[in-house]
Amino acid sequence: MEIEASERISRFVLQSNRINKSTGQVKADAFLPNTKLVPPQTSVCCSSTYEDEQLWNVAEVHLGASRAKATGKKTLYGCANVLAGEITKHGLTINRDDAPFNGHSNILGWPSSKDQQREVALLIAEASKFKPLKDGELPKPD
Repeated sequence: MEIEASERISRFVLQSNRINKSTGQVKADAFLPNTKLVPPQTSVCCSSTYEDEQLWNVAEVHLGASRAKATGKKTLYGCANVLAGEITKHGLTINRDDAPFNGHSNILGWPSSKDQQREVALLIAEASKFKPLKDGELPKPD
């Protein structure tokens, strides 16, 4: 399925250390691919049709995330939103598969070099805007 350059792409943030507390921006680590998968990929959500509450529900139901710290669950801190064009302009592709939820997609086409992956992830992170779970609240350090 073709993803328009204007589509909002959301990356759920489940680790507080992926957010720069002083700037409120996500770090490159938030977009780095999972290199244990072949090919390396970053799981994201095509989210233009989602309201915030619906997006948080997707994270809770499909990622096992919790809106508050809970034993045995990942904590949902928010999501990094970026336009698809900011991803594809770096030679990456967005493959929408709608599994396990509507809008689920993977960023594919990552360079093989970890240094190049970090460089591209940083550019995507810089183009993104972090949306905290609670407006105006950045997570406290763990």
